[in-house]
Amino acid sequence: AAMATQSYCARVVEMTGKPPEKLLLAYLGTPMYDLEKFRKRLTDPFIAMGVKIHPVNLVETQHFSEEDRQQMLKSDIILVSGGNTLYAMDLWRALGVVNVLVEMKEKAVFCGGSAGANCWFNGGHSDSMDPMTFRRS
Repeated sequence: AAMATQSYCARVVEMTGKPPEKLLLAYLGTPMYDLEKFRKRLTDPFIAMGVKIHPVNLVETQHFSEEDRQQMLKSDIILVSGGNTLYAMDLWRALGVVNVLVEMKEKAVFCGGSAGANCWFNGGHSDSMDPMTFRRS
């Protein structure tokens, strides 16, 4: 995936205007059901640059903790995985994550691919209701 390349990650870091070691990235893997292998693939290039990562895991607990909320509010980068856009959006609305994202819209660089790009818009093409992969929040 292009999002896991060093050049992509370097450009995202550059967009913050800060050195990597001063950055905090909140990773939302909700569209990929918070699976660790996808988190590692997308965040490892940022870690290699010195960026601190805070994974916001919501799927297993179905809970948005105050610690996760505070970490997101401090983040310079919000990175969302690809995956099931509809599942992520429904869960984020139910847990109040959308409110934090709206609050952050002028404070952080938002990035992601596929579902991680679609989620920032009012509409987009998605196969989120594909009966082979659909999962309700």
